[in-house]
Amino acid sequence: MRTYHDGYHLFDKEMLFNLKDDPFEQHNVAGVRPELCKETVYLLYEWQDGIMASMKHDVDPLWMVIKEGGPAHAKGELPRYVERLKETGRGHSVPELMKRHPAELESR
Repeated sequence: MRTYHDGYHLFDKEMLFNLKDDPFEQHNVAGVRPELCKETVYLLYEWQDGIMASMKHDVDPLWMVIKEGGPAHAKGELPRYVERLKETGRGHSVPELMKRHPAELESR
């Protein structure tokens, strides 16, 4: 899987799971299988090229969402979510969220 916006879940950019041995996707093996990640990204881009060639529009809807700031549930909600994390004893996630999404905090 490839993550373009983590929706404040702190997902890794690339995730790879052995579904046979890990059906609940608890252990990301992307770091130990970089060659497989590279191959799958190539296949993803090949698929995306084919889809884009068949579309009437020249802009990928995924990139429109990314350019607009990510998924709707996350847009503009980081400051409030940061406060909620602190209030509920989960403030340890805040520094990484701030590092990954600085533009969402600068506008306030």
